[in-house]
Amino acid sequence: MHDLSDQNQGLARVTIVIPNWNGIKWLPDCLASIANQTFKDYHIIIVDNHSSDGSVAWVSQNFPNTSIIQLDRNQGFAAAVNAGIKATHSQYISLLNSDTQVQSRWLEHRSVH
Repeated sequence: MHDLSDQNQGLARVTIVIPNWNGIKWLPDCLASIANQTFKDYHIIIVDNHSSDGSVAWVSQNFPNTSIIQLDRNQGFAAAVNAGIKATHSQYISLLNSDTQVQSRWLEHRSVH
């Protein structure tokens, strides 16, 4: 698990909270699409619902600046996003499903300039 007190997370204008449960087949495309954002003042928190597919290890290895909250059991979508929201100090929070891909200007269009 990554330390959620990380400076980047605390200073980011937007935190993107992504609940995950065995989402290894979706996370590569989802996280790659976020990495291509034109708006860069964001931090990602993955809230893992006790996955068994290696997705937590994959995120740690491939997106090391992403924070991960690991739940001890699958608590469902609402509990996962609430845990992510509680862990952030950003001005704005965006909830995103792991099976989505966002366009490069997604955050730019939704963020206050």
